[in-house]
Amino acid sequence: MSEYNSSDQSEAEVSATPATPATPCPPISQDGDIEYVGSRKGPRQYLVVDHTANQRSGSKISTIWHHGNERRRLDDGSMDRYWRCGLCKGATILKVREGGGGQTSYALRHLKEKHHIEIDEDLPESNESSSIFNTAAATSFAGGTIASVATKGYKALVSTVDATRFRKALVMFIVMCSIAFYVVESEYFKELLLACSAGALEPFLVHASNTVKRWILEEFERRKLEVKAELATARSRIHISFDLWTSPNALGLVATVAHYLDKHLKARSCLIGLRRVRGAHSGENIAEAMIPVLVDMGVVPKLGYFMADNASNNDTTVRAICRQLRPDIKDPDSRRARCLGHIINLSARAFLFGEDPDAFELTTNDARKLGKLEALRASWRKLGPVGKFHNTIKFIRITPQRREEFLGLLKGEVAKDVEGKLKLVFR
Repeated sequence: MSEYNSSDQSEAEVSATPATPATPCPPISQDGDIEYVGSRKGPRQYLVVDHTANQRSGSKISTIWHHGNERRRLDDGSMDRYWRCGLCKGATILKVREGGGGQTSYALRHLKEKHHIEIDEDLPESNESSSIFNTAAATSFAGGTIASVATKGYKALVSTVDATRFRKALVMFIVMCSIAFYVVESEYFKELLLACSAGALEPFLVHASNTVKRWILEEFERRKLEVKAELATARSRIHISFDLWTSPNALGLVATVAHYLDKHLKARSCLIGLRRVRGAHSGENIAEAMIPVLVDMGVVPKLGYFMADNASNNDTTVRAICRQLRPDIKDPDSRRARCLGHIINLSARAFLFGEDPDAFELTTNDARKLGKLEALRASWRKLGPVGKFHNTIKFIRITPQRREEFLGLLKGEVAKDVEGKLKLVFR
């Protein structure tokens, strides 16, 4: 297929037989509404568009659309308009310029020189850009008025869609809101997206939950590389805090957090791992889950101090990690820091519940489950003033009527800020 001069075409034409593409891509292939076409500069991606979607009743259209179809450029994010010749055996795709005269001159010249089709007039297409959506309306809903958003034609409608941004937003919505993957298969969810985008998102809708799973894993790997790169530029030692959690589906997990100064000397904290702990929560099993994280994230050479709560198995964890990853640290216990928050929590529990707070909690929880309210009050009363104060609060909060009566007694008797805080407690 012969080429026009680049000065005339302005990258208008795409050849069906590209020179060495940057990535493997068949010369022509189509996946639903997306068409992939090879070019001298590498593979290009086009959105297949029904040209009649822009046609307003009674408007004139160029004759070129009787001999080809409309495409929109996707790979460069421009959504520029192209014409694909329907007579060529290969893929001849020519750009259609927006506005002004001569919008279809490339296509007209191609039809004349390649297919000997004479068309005397390059009809203006300004009328075509007036979409059926280019109206403003107001709709009454729930006693209010919602003005519908008017778009300025098919180009404005489609060009507002950023496929990459949509994909990232969908992944973040599903992950951060703990949404089930199969929501993308719901017709109601699809209808919501189409309603918000006036149908422009239809080519980008996901139809299988496995696709979302793959996207999330790909995004996870991408973000992990970013974190590894930042950790590599840390200006300080990388200190590690860790704690065990039980997931809603009853899995034992250990969370590993890195603390460091970044290249701008700003203090940073970042979750670098959330791994399952199999078997008993012994120090060796916890270390077995954490060691692959520390190695994978490249923090071993800069390993600093470890901080965890005061459980003895955490001491064993630190020793096991240092023994395997940093045998040069002769005294692992010197790298063990205690969690101040956990110390304060233990102190508060001892003050409130006595020397054995765990036994007290077990006793009161059993009495509460069995409905033994007198035994429950008696247990709290043994704690002295704190226990009596607890019983008084429980007595007030147990019914809505008592709460309202108590809040009524507060009016004008306490400061406004104190009254507001008490209302939050007793509502």
